[in-house]
Amino acid sequence: MENDRAAPRRPVRAYARPVRRPLVWAIDVDPDEDRAWIDGEVVRATDVVWDLPVRGTVYGLLLNTVSQWTAFQPKMTRPPYEAPPSHPVLYVKPPNTLLPTGGTVALDPDVDVVAVGVTVGAVFARPVFRATPQMIDAGLLGYVIVGDLFVPHDDFFRPPFRTRARDGFTVLGPWVVDRTAYFPDVLRYRIWIDGREAATGEERWVRPPADVLASVSAFMTLAAGDVLLLGTPYTVPLARPGQSVALEVEGLGRSEFTVGRRGEER
Repeated sequence: MENDRAAPRRPVRAYARPVRRPLVWAIDVDPDEDRAWIDGEVVRATDVVWDLPVRGTVYGLLLNTVSQWTAFQPKMTRPPYEAPPSHPVLYVKPPNTLLPTGGTVALDPDVDVVAVGVTVGAVFARPVFRATPQMIDAGLLGYVIVGDLFVPHDDFFRPPFRTRARDGFTVLGPWVVDRTAYFPDVLRYRIWIDGREAATGEERWVRPPADVLASVSAFMTLAAGDVLLLGTPYTVPLARPGQSVALEVEGLGRSEFTVGRRGEER
């Protein structure tokens, strides 16, 4: 019957840069159906060549998913720290790591596999400094799906530049969903490798996003275009050269990339 039919999905506002359409910025999208409305045309997101939706500094956050905190908790009380961290634990994903969805991650000769983390990135619309949790939302543009890749390792204490700051290790996009259309209360995700489901799950945050963003802005300015990654699951799948990867985050959409070997890019 007519009343039993599901209500039609309404598009939400997002921000993106399709290649060869440089004037497009604000668009309507249906993240969970992989659709976008560009210049009055409905297109599949995977049929569009996308540029990076943002180009600021990307900061990662360790130990902010329950699974990661639980896994590392026994090590937190050992030397040299001897106690769990009382402030956010950050790392930097520099510009060389940024890759738009649809790109190829070219692994170096010393890297056989790459760990595929997935997370939500909070994108800033204007500079934010010393904002309270109640004020932080006003400084946000929105949220983006991010593939936070790293070389597998078990070193807890050293800064993770060698494992996380390699070329193409931060896959962004395709779009930034407006902050009014998405609330990052939980991370619901799926990961496919070569078309087969490699991981699916739901992650809770150790620190709520607003509290984390306020804590970081207490000692540094988060500039317009900067991205703060909220945390990845502890257990993530591995991908090898020649494989294709797809990531989905409920409410944000789908991102895809391939894994290659440096010097063999087409």
